[in-house]
Formats: sequence, C-alpha cells, structure tokens
Amino acid sequence: MQFHLDVRCAVWAEVDILISGACAESREGAARMIHEWTNPRGGRFVVLRSNDEARLQLRLLREIFHQREPATVFIEEAGELDRPIQAELLELLQSKTNEAVRVIAATDVDLVARVEADRFRPELFYRLNTIHLVLEPRPELVHG
Repeated sequence: MQFHLDVRCAVWAEVDILISGACAESREGAARMIHEWTNPRGGRFVVLRSNDEARLQLRLLREIFHQREPATVFIEEAGELDRPIQAELLELLQSKTNEAVRVIAATDVDLVARVEADRFRPELFYRLNTIHLVLEPRPELVHG
C-alpha cells in the first residue's frame, strides 16, 4: 500500500525519478506504472539497459527531449553507465526543452557511494534524484 502512495506522489510531481532496490523487473514495472499513470493516452516508453544501448540511442534521446509529445525514458542500471555516457546524458537533461518527457533512472547500487568514489557524476545524480523511490524486496523472493 505504501508503495502505491509513494508512486502516486511521484507521478503528480512531474519530475525525474530515481528508483533503487529490489529486482530489475520490479524497477521496470514501477517505471511503466508511473509512465502509464502520467500518460493515460499513450506516449513513448524508451528503455536503455546498457552502455552500448545508450550509445546507440543518444540520437533518439535528443529527438525525444526536444519533441512535443509526452514520453518516458527509463534508464535501467543507471549506476553502471560509464562516465562519457553520463556526461552526454547530463547534457541532454540540461538542454531538454520538452517538459512532457520524464526520465526515470533505476539502479541496485548505492549511487551516493559511486559519487563519492568518483564513479558517478554528482550533477547527474542530483538531477535524477529529485524523487527517490526505494523498492523493498518482496518477502516471497527473499531467501533465508
């Protein structure tokens, strides 16, 4: 129940979101839920899962960030992006002219520790961490 309340608050805030914890499927499911609630009439849902995919889709992201239609860009494993991709993504976010495009980044690593270790750009972290949703593992998935 608390998760749904947190997600609903994130939806209405219309800002970029960071989702951490749980498994990749749960993070993507939460991102899709936010996208569907934010864009009830549709809109693109673009998923970036790796550095290679991000490199290939930077041109597409530039178009999305400057178009007029609503869209959600979901970056899975954001903590694994290499520094050059982080720099390009930050530049895109800073130059974004379409307020109807939301970025949802997800990770299972501690991004604060990555920032402190100089492995993640602090400017990008603060940009993505406007709202931070932490997904707890489902009890049936925890092995003890």
